Amino acid sequence: MCNIVVLPEMNTIDSSKIGRVWLTDGSPARFSDVHQLRATHRSILGIRTPYKGLVDPAVPIGSAIIEAERADDVIIPEAEWTVLFPDGIRRYLEAPDHVDHATPVLMQGLIEGKWLNRLLGTRAWGPASMGNNLLADGPGIPATLGQIEAGARGEIQITYQYQHAGQTRTQVQRTTLADLRGQNILGLVRDVLRFCQETEQEIDAIDLSAMGPEAALVTDRRRLWASMRFARVPLPNPQYLFPLHRLGERIVQSILAEGLTVPPDTAISIVTRDPHGTVVGQGKLSWQAG
Repeated sequence: MCNIVVLPEMNTIDSSKIGRVWLTDGSPARFSDVHQLRATHRSILGIRTPYKGLVDPAVPIGSAIIEAERADDVIIPEAEWTVLFPDGIRRYLEAPDHVDHATPVLMQGLIEGKWLNRLLGTRAWGPASMGNNLLADGPGIPATLGQIEAGARGEIQITYQYQHAGQTRTQVQRTTLADLRGQNILGLVRDVLRFCQETEQEIDAIDLSAMGPEAALVTDRRRLWASMRFARVPLPNPQYLFPLHRLGERIVQSILAEGLTVPPDTAISIVTRDPHGTVVGQGKLSWQAG
């Protein structure tokens, strides 16, 4: 049975808390190890794409230090929204179709980590996406799914520093609640609840994937178009004329070549702000080289 953990209102960060989070992949890439849902949305390039994903069974809340398993591991963060239920999940689990636009939710930020090197030469998504995530700690933003679909206000900002040409630079990833507008969040939530009910998997939050042009390095439109070019000519129909998995690998290689990954022992900070600019979620994630 699934249980949603409601985060208490607090200003301190409790690193002892762990949650089970459904991680959503909203990209058009076809991975071999994810569960595909019926719900679809408008992904990059305007392609209508099914949502898919996996359950990460141990996501730290507030603060964590993770250790790389491979010598070549490098990580980047993505800014993503998660859905929690303030009134409990039991009745929604028993009847997922009863979830509607009036359903109350809490919106909180997530650092969705990516072992970037693990996306090369494979069709697997899980090894790059599991065990390197962090849910922000705090009361979150109260809303309804209808308000989220309509474009509510709120922002997640993730920052980290890296070295380039001998200088320290700050990389920022951000996403707003308005980026979720028109992305069929209601359909996604219903399908995740159905999946959880059918497979008897426990979860504490539903991640909504990287939404918005600044949520992740891999969704940067300039990088996307640059990776789509060959012989200096952009493709007119990338969905059919360019293998999407190959496109994804080109984007990954461009990020690696630019040295934009997070250095070891460097903090990745996340802050969630409500419509008034008040901090309602925060956390820090860092990693150690294996």
